[in-house]
Amino acid sequence: MAGPLTIGFSKLAAPTGGTVFILTDKSLALSKTAAGLADGFAAMFKKAAGISDFEGGQLKSLDILAPAGAKVDRVVAIGLGEPDKMKPIDWFRLGGAIGGLVKSATRVTVLLDRADGSAVEPGQAASVAQGIALRSYAFEKYKSQSNGKKPKSRKVKISVAGNAAAARAWKVESQVADGVSFARDLVNEPANMLGPIEFAERLTELKKLGVSVDVLDEKALNRNRMGALMGVARGSSRPPRVVVMTWKGGKAKDRPVAFVG
Repeated sequence: MAGPLTIGFSKLAAPTGGTVFILTDKSLALSKTAAGLADGFAAMFKKAAGISDFEGGQLKSLDILAPAGAKVDRVVAIGLGEPDKMKPIDWFRLGGAIGGLVKSATRVTVLLDRADGSAVEPGQAASVAQGIALRSYAFEKYKSQSNGKKPKSRKVKISVAGNAAAARAWKVESQVADGVSFARDLVNEPANMLGPIEFAERLTELKKLGVSVDVLDEKALNRNRMGALMGVARGSSRPPRVVVMTWKGGKAKDRPVAFVG
């Protein structure tokens, strides 16, 4: 069982411990920061890549444990393939690849700088963070540790130029990630724990975020002639509920978007 994960941003600098993720591409070039992890690290990396047939393809990874002379415990290189051809979604996918490799590591640094010197934009860094967050999701509410010990929390620090702007962009993207995780929790709850009434109660909590939430009970369902739903509900001992949520966060002239579950 993995512990809770938090994501933060910091100035671009080489870490002095834990696990570090670095970027490369098909040229196997490293940024100045990544190459400076240890004396001769660039040559060490290329030798390891040759032995492992790692060619820097997009989202491919190379794991180097306890690299000689480095102050970190583990270095994971992630390939960008051809960076100039990367689309916005590819930064999100990069975060997903990193999130899948974090595993139980408690101290993680992601060096978001490229070998060609071009800066990673704040929005791209936020997309990486969102990918890490969503890939690291796990529904373990009802699981217990076999040894009885509480799992250690995991901290991921994204080290990037323009870290303040990246943190501001992440503030928005993190709310999207939280919403996705909330929806996943509802889906993953067992049916004996989350029936229609409990489901409606969970969603009512969204009112504090500015969402309008209306819960239709049996009387309201009959009044609205929702006979098909009521017919299905007769097969259960649990009373039916329909939740209508409305968020008016767009512009006045925007067309509304409706989802029906």
